Amino acid sequence: MEAHIQTEKGLSEKPSLIGMIVSPEKQYRRIKENPTIWLPMIILMVLATALIGLQMYLLVNDPQYLQQTLRGAGNVSLDIETMKIWTIGIGTAVGFLTVPFSSLLAAFFTWIFVMLMQGEAKFRQLFSFQLHLYVISLLSLIVSVILFSAFDLDPNVPATSLASIIPAEGAVKGLLSAIEVFAIWGTVLTASGLQVIASLSRGKAWTIAIIFWCVVAVFSAVSSLFQSFGA
Repeated sequence: MEAHIQTEKGLSEKPSLIGMIVSPEKQYRRIKENPTIWLPMIILMVLATALIGLQMYLLVNDPQYLQQTLRGAGNVSLDIETMKIWTIGIGTAVGFLTVPFSSLLAAFFTWIFVMLMQGEAKFRQLFSFQLHLYVISLLSLIVSVILFSAFDLDPNVPATSLASIIPAEGAVKGLLSAIEVFAIWGTVLTASGLQVIASLSRGKAWTIAIIFWCVVAVFSAVSSLFQSFGA
C-alpha cells in the first residue's frame, strides 16, 4: 500500500527544465502524467529574452557586424545609435515570442506525425514536451554568447557546429551549421522522449526526430544561400 502511494506521488511530480539535462528519462514520464505548460513557458520566456537581448547587445557592438549591417543598408542613411537600439529591441521582442510560438508549432507538427504513426499522445503532452526541450536551445545560446564574447567568433556561425571548423559558403555553410552539438542532442532527446510520451516504437520516434532535423537543416541551407547572394 505504501509503495503504491509513493508510486502515485512520483508520477504526479512536475517535470523539471534542469531535469531535461541531467535526467531526461524521468522527465518524459512526468510530462506524460503531468504535462505542465505555464510555469516552464514563463521561465523560458524570461531567460530567452535576457539571453537574446545580451546577444544582440554584443552583436551591435561588434565592428564586423556593424560593417556588414551598414554595407547591407546601401545608400540608406543610418544613425548608428538608433540602429543599435532598434536591433536590441527587435531581437529582445523576438526572443520573448520565440519560446511559445516555436514550441507550439513544433508540438502541432509532432502531434500530426504521432497520429500518422498511430502513437498515443495528447496535444498538451507534446506541447509540454517541446517547451521542456527548449532548454537545450537556451543552453546552446548561452554557450554561443560565451564563446562569441571570449573568442571573437563569427556571429553568423554557430560556435558548436561543423561550420565553425570547416570553411564553406552558401548552402553548404548552412548545412554544416545545422550539424551542431546541441541540435544533435535535441534530436536524440526528441526520439527518446517520443518513445515514452507517445508510446512510439524506436524506429517511428527516430523518424520523426530526423524529419525535424532535416527541416531545420534545409531552412539553414536556404537561408545561408540567400545571404551569400546578398553579400
